[in-house]
Amino acid sequence: VINESKPLGTEFSEDWLIFPVPSNNQLKINGKIENLHTIDFFDSTGRKVKSIEKPGQQLDISDLTSGFYSVIINGTTTKRFIKN
Repeated sequence: VINESKPLGTEFSEDWLIFPVPSNNQLKINGKIENLHTIDFFDSTGRKVKSIEKPGQQLDISDLTSGFYSVIINGTTTKRFIKN
């Protein structure tokens, strides 16, 4: 019996896409939503400004001010976007 396992460090590796970039009040995310646990938002200074547990495909970002942001998905994947 061959035991196929993922290489170390890839257990939570996913291909995530966030759009539209730039965004206004809604940010959408594509990927395996059932594997999506947390999204943390960071402003351009690196300060965490928002965190969403068990997010869906559409994210309300109306409370964020205009600027550049990074999101960390499930603590492992970083994406960037611009909020108008």
